[in-house]
Amino acid sequence: MFQERCLQKVHELARDEGLTVLFVSHDMEAVSRICDRVVWLKDGTVHRDGQPEEVVTEYQNAAWQLLAASAQGTEFHGSSHAGRYGEILDVKLISADGREIGSPPRNENVYVRLRFRTHRAKTRARCTIELYSKGVLVLRSSQPAGHDVGADQAYEALVRIPANLLAETAYTVNVGVTLVRGEGEEHALVKDKALSFMVYGEQEVNGLASALQRKGLIDPALDWTIEVEPDVLRA
Repeated sequence: MFQERCLQKVHELARDEGLTVLFVSHDMEAVSRICDRVVWLKDGTVHRDGQPEEVVTEYQNAAWQLLAASAQGTEFHGSSHAGRYGEILDVKLISADGREIGSPPRNENVYVRLRFRTHRAKTRARCTIELYSKGVLVLRSSQPAGHDVGADQAYEALVRIPANLLAETAYTVNVGVTLVRGEGEEHALVKDKALSFMVYGEQEVNGLASALQRKGLIDPALDWTIEVEPDVLRA
């Protein structure tokens, strides 16, 4: 709560008193929430200077690539995202209007865009995503049926994550493409931690409802009803 009150105070100073606030942090969720300009310093120099969504997205992608390369000792080449029958080209988080984003708002639809290439004819492709938070599998979604694909073709698959489903926290996405040939010969392309993102909300912090109090891995907006129970007797 103390950290949340500090962030709210910084936001109020910038918004209500017109002060220029220099906020230095590796917390991309906080940066996305309170900043209207982001400067990324790398090796002591300005690496990027621009809008929060653009700079945060590039920073997060670079961080995951560095982590994966360190763990595998390679720059993805020859890993399970590529093989004789195809390869995963890239994975992006996309807004409803087609922009690449790094921190989607909770109350808007967001899309995972998966681009892949196939190398062999007479193949069917079936795409899958897995969404993780805090090391826990939140959800897994696969295409209900395979899609016929040709040789030496690039394809784009989109899956929508509906608004008001995710919580205000950090997520990572694993993706997979299963290529099926003939009578069921399967070849899997997999890219773990293909992207990461933070979800943020629009509600004002009032001490009763804050992002830090949301402990769930998802936060769906469910339909509720309440009615007078006519048969309940008063004590």
